[in-house]
Amino acid sequence: MSKATKAALAQLHRALADEMKRILESGVTVTNDDGELVKLTPGAPYLNVIRQFLKDNNVESITLGEELNEAAKPKVDLPFTQTDEYGLPN
Repeated sequence: MSKATKAALAQLHRALADEMKRILESGVTVTNDDGELVKLTPGAPYLNVIRQFLKDNNVESITLGEELNEAAKPKVDLPFTQTDEYGLPN
């Protein structure tokens, strides 16, 4: 068992969560072949670690309610006229 205090572990947990959030929002900085720093979208390894962190902390989904419903609505009218029983185009 770790000899670290609960407070120290909580700080580490928070720092890790903050870093994961920063990576998702800002990407990751790497050096390209020319020695220049470039910012990239986080790849699958980063996303997998973040996914596992959320899973380990019992975060399955966050419902944003009305905001999420609005974001999911199409912004343009689609040219389909017939729909099936679920409202999907035939």
